[in-house]
Amino acid sequence: MKSLKVILLNRLVFVFVLSLLSLLVVSSFLVSAHSPSNMDLSYNATSKELGVSLSHQVSDPNSHYVFNVVVYINNVVTINQNYSSQPGSSFDYQFNVVNVSDGDVIKVTALCNLGGSITEQITIGPDEVTESDDGATPGFELVLFFFSLIGFAFIINKKRY
Repeated sequence: MKSLKVILLNRLVFVFVLSLLSLLVVSSFLVSAHSPSNMDLSYNATSKELGVSLSHQVSDPNSHYVFNVVVYINNVVTINQNYSSQPGSSFDYQFNVVNVSDGDVIKVTALCNLGGSITEQITIGPDEVTESDDGATPGFELVLFFFSLIGFAFIINKKRY
């Protein structure tokens, strides 16, 4: 029968190695997939055009790109545009938005094809204000995955002893 010290040491080493491996997996995922880093919105009332300027630094814009842009007016989806690549690390999209008036809120969400998103909004009016409205917690899914692995390791390790 193993001593309590040896059992605890084995468990500690097991959890440490599992945590290290999990961290490596999570780190490699974070390097390859990330949200667009910046979004600026502008609205031209004369031409009724919404300008969306995005920054999304990627090594290959054909395999890692902003694949979807959704435009909401007063929380109603009015444009849902899909893309199969992005033009570069910084790029602009123009959308015709005709049914807006002073006081309306235009919100835009851009989604990365490998995960992550960015959301910004503007209020139409004489004092146009740009606000950040990103309610998502970046990396939350990865944190859940990491803790699930640790919990699973404890269950497996407990059955071994």
